[in-house]
Amino acid sequence: MKVSRKDRSTERLRWAITAALSSPLVDDIQGFAWEAVFHFAKKLPVRDPLTQGKKKWLFDAVDPRTGFGWSLKAKQCGSKATMQCGMKIDLVIQRSDIYSKAVQLGYEGGLTRTSSPQVLGNAIVALWNSKVEQDMKTQSVKLPKLAVLLKSRDRRHYGYFEIELPKLHAGSLTWSWVGKGLQGTENADVRLRWHQSGTQLFQILAVPKECQFFSVEPRRIPMDVFVGFIKQLAYPSS
Repeated sequence: MKVSRKDRSTERLRWAITAALSSPLVDDIQGFAWEAVFHFAKKLPVRDPLTQGKKKWLFDAVDPRTGFGWSLKAKQCGSKATMQCGMKIDLVIQRSDIYSKAVQLGYEGGLTRTSSPQVLGNAIVALWNSKVEQDMKTQSVKLPKLAVLLKSRDRRHYGYFEIELPKLHAGSLTWSWVGKGLQGTENADVRLRWHQSGTQLFQILAVPKECQFFSVEPRRIPMDVFVGFIKQLAYPSS
């Protein structure tokens, strides 16, 4: 039976996560650990933060051959039983300080808490779209994508999917204050949520039916064994 490229990629992802969690120094797949296992799964060279520093770019991984760029997100979703296709998840996609960037966005008179919710929402969308366009150009991305890793609380069960990076259209969203945050809805579905205090913008989406679920069984390596292995591998003459 022929194995699809997608299945091979997911199998590489499963083994990369297994390897990462077998290390006594890693307790979760997030941040750089998520970037590293993703790059391994896609057979892409990963940027080394120790020698190359870090960049606040939207796309955490880029394939120069295809022009694909992925924004990587990891989301804890409770237990294996709760991780299902169709479930709604929220993801932080940007810090959107629209008050300090009001003039930059074209609001010469500024923006405040008392501005119209619709005006504030339009500014949020404009700031996000500007970020996408700018980083696509900077990172030479032609096909922007969102790659999401779902994680169970015990770090044994995962779901993975990637979709085209959702486009935001100001005209299709209706904004209103809900508590201390703004909420953007489209056809009665909540699509965006903006927290005024931390200026975090959350995107709400449903897990697609194409999501692939898998489990891992990492075998934690004792610290002394791990250090000895690294010494032998990286410093054989010491």
